[in-house]
Amino acid sequence: MNELMQNLGHIVKIIMAITFIMGLIKIGYGFYNIKQGENGIMDIVGGAAMAVAPFLMYAMYDLIGLGSSAIDPSMLN
Repeated sequence: MNELMQNLGHIVKIIMAITFIMGLIKIGYGFYNIKQGENGIMDIVGGAAMAVAPFLMYAMYDLIGLGSSAIDPSMLN
């Protein structure tokens, strides 16, 4: 069971890293749209939300005492 929890924790961390990178790309795309004269404000806002979300989730896990794990072990019982 402990090995399963470690694997799930790694998967969640990979997903969070991919979301962060995609958020940065979306922010860049929004700035590119603005430079071209189009409306890109919502792309920037959405990208910022995507980039900040992993850090907010980590802060929430740390706040409730699960900073060392990505998933609560008691939810799988």
